Amino acid sequence: MQTQRKKNNTDRYLVSQANNLVEAAYSPALTARAHKVARLIMALIKPDDHDLRLYTVKIDDLKQYLGYTAGATWGRFYEDLKDISKRLNSEPIEIKSDKRALVTYFISSYVIDLREGTVVYEISSQLKPYLIDLKSNFSAYLLSNIPKLSSKYSIRLYELLHQYRKIGRRVFEIEDLQKKLGSEYDKYSHFKSRVLDTAKADLETNTDLAFDYDELKAGKRVTRIEFFIFQIGVGDLKDRC
Repeated sequence: MQTQRKKNNTDRYLVSQANNLVEAAYSPALTARAHKVARLIMALIKPDDHDLRLYTVKIDDLKQYLGYTAGATWGRFYEDLKDISKRLNSEPIEIKSDKRALVTYFISSYVIDLREGTVVYEISSQLKPYLIDLKSNFSAYLLSNIPKLSSKYSIRLYELLHQYRKIGRRVFEIEDLQKKLGSEYDKYSHFKSRVLDTAKADLETNTDLAFDYDELKAGKRVTRIEFFIFQIGVGDLKDRC
């Protein structure tokens, strides 16, 4: 299967995943570009698919989707593409449910075919229950919310808050949120400025969600974050897909 996008048209593509996968803990070594490619691959899964298949992406489409300029050298992009693919193939995702923890990788194999100008991705078979034949307890959002986000934290926080967009509120323990985001910042002041505040501006500018947050303390220490979620220009997904 190949992408059929023109001019980076992602507005009709949905990223659908089981809520347990949304709630997964991600490796800090997964970059923003790796997260973006993972969401692109997920968006290629059709609602009527009954099994995972090989997902083929045109390299030119991928280059455009990731925001590379026309002047970007092929050598630089090729090295970046290899790095992205290796990370998706080697950095763990931990999914917890019913006292069970699954540790897997997003893709089990990939082929970069320079002659065909494609990359072929094989999603890990362990992820099939979280991506295929989803009937309940799943979330879906438009892929077009993802490409312009500047950090991996923005991407993950968008997914975690999008689940609760109709409720409008969500509370996280700091330690749990850091694991879900794949945070590299243990010190709260750094986490606040480089993750929360950066993602706040990023989502408001580039997605259909915005948020404010309050710090909940135990004594003088911030132990939890309460998010207040606002939808921006939301349309009916069924009308756009």
